[in-house]
Amino acid sequence: MSIGSKLRELREAAGMNKREVAEKLDMPYTTYNNYETNAREAGSETLKKLAQLYGVSVDYILENDTQR
Repeated sequence: MSIGSKLRELREAAGMNKREVAEKLDMPYTTYNNYETNAREAGSETLKKLAQLYGVSVDYILENDTQR
């Protein structure tokens, strides 16, 4: 599973749409969309924010950890 797919899975499980996530992370919608479509890679600070938002570890997002 790609990082974008993992982000989509986490977002859908949280009951949010892409625009809501982008607003919570204070970033443009297009930037977040690019992360989910694998058109752009999230940096370490963004990965930390995403992990905190979804209540998972950065390793889980990067698929190095199978447990939430």
